[in-house]
Amino acid sequence: MGSSFKTKILGMTAGQIHLLSLILGAASAFQFSGINLNVPLYRRVAHSDIHVAFSAGLTHNVELHAPINITYDRVFLNQGGGYNNGTGVFTCPHSGAYVFMFHGISDSDGQLWLDLMKNGEYMVSGYAHQTQDYASASNAILLSLEENDRVTIQGRGDNWLYNKPDEVYATFSGFLLYPEYQNPK
Repeated sequence: MGSSFKTKILGMTAGQIHLLSLILGAASAFQFSGINLNVPLYRRVAHSDIHVAFSAGLTHNVELHAPINITYDRVFLNQGGGYNNGTGVFTCPHSGAYVFMFHGISDSDGQLWLDLMKNGEYMVSGYAHQTQDYASASNAILLSLEENDRVTIQGRGDNWLYNKPDEVYATFSGFLLYPEYQNPK
């Protein structure tokens, strides 16, 4: 490769270099900005040893009248240890892109308004209201998180979440889609 190619590639962002390495087949032995292009992107990201995933549900009815964290008490999975079922808080153990989902059912004639919060800041809502019947609310979001960021589900206004010990209808789940790439030193 000529010097003009090296000059052009050195002015690129790391993401652009990764994309170029994929287009070129990642066969080059050159290193640019400390990034070894000889290691395919899928090996650096998709085959990571970092695994973070959790899923939790409620085993009892919850009635709320103030913005408070919903504490999902039954943990189905907590790989990476990020979810605390005593507080309802997911604390990010590793920076990266995360997927979060939540779902709930209002008690008959009740309202359900849930907000997903990142570090106390509103991100998305799920809302349901039905007279003389149950109603469901859910949502999902993809978020970029840094280590120790906190994600919670809060009730807004008057909320009634319907659940039973043997019938879990309200869930909160999340997983690491891909970790933040750490540039090898």
